[in-house]
Amino acid sequence: MLLLVIALAAAVLVPMARESRRMAQDESELEKLAWFAQVQGWYAADNQDKFATFSWKAGQNPSQFPDLQFAATDLEAAANQAVDLIRRRSVMQDFPRVQYWLPHVLTSHLVLADYLDRPLPDKRFISELDALQIKWAKDPLNWQQNNAPNERAVFWSSYETGPAFYSSPDRGNDAMSQAQQHNIYLVPGNCKFGGNQLSAVVYPSRKALRWDRYERHATGKQAYFGYAQGKIAVLTVDGSVLRRDMATSDPGWNPTQPNNNLAMTYLYQPMYYEPPTLSGQSADYVYGRLRWTRNALLGWDFPGNGIRMR
Repeated sequence: MLLLVIALAAAVLVPMARESRRMAQDESELEKLAWFAQVQGWYAADNQDKFATFSWKAGQNPSQFPDLQFAATDLEAAANQAVDLIRRRSVMQDFPRVQYWLPHVLTSHLVLADYLDRPLPDKRFISELDALQIKWAKDPLNWQQNNAPNERAVFWSSYETGPAFYSSPDRGNDAMSQAQQHNIYLVPGNCKFGGNQLSAVVYPSRKALRWDRYERHATGKQAYFGYAQGKIAVLTVDGSVLRRDMATSDPGWNPTQPNNNLAMTYLYQPMYYEPPTLSGQSADYVYGRLRWTRNALLGWDFPGNGIRMR
């Protein structure tokens, strides 16, 4: 009888321990986003209220590396700056120059790591629930053996930042926009990057600054943030960190068509390293939501209605 009681107790305690560990990791994720807000505040105070992202511009030559000393566009300059930071702050000192790369989405934090004088990759920019990213970051030199999609992936953050904070506020043909697939963007050659100020945000308590791309704390399927079913960890500009129901967020807009009142939609077509679609199909249509806030820094994400125009 005693053995039976012990066995039953173990059967109860093991799931409880797992749940306790998961809850601790979940809390740690929210704490990391709160820390993001604190460091962003320090950076802005020291850099004319600017959002922490790549600042190099077309025609500038600030790098010590000869192959990074010219850029024809702001986008190319940003990619050069990202490579410069990786070479100087990681063990990948021969990291190749990348000509066609939008580093702002998942690697803007490289600028904060440099500001803090931190080595790369830095786990403080990775969710405790993001096991794959943690694995890649632990062993950057062996990214191929660890099944990462490319060298850049080992430096990704778990948290995304919207274009409103790093691209030109221009609307129409000069604006950066979404391609049909969730991880592809359309960037005109004359699109400007960098220099956006946090003080330009009109609704800081309602505008998302950074957010987790997935509902990692879910015990079932992990919803991508574009789904209404997702409950996503979100940091707003005022420093608040909450798990937000995406059904309550604005569905977003297309900045190339600023007078179009229709919500932004695109396909979530997961790569092999991303959570599957909620439908079980190869791709689902999702909304632009936090990524494509209507009216950019002048708009808000929570609560959303998708019908506002200026």
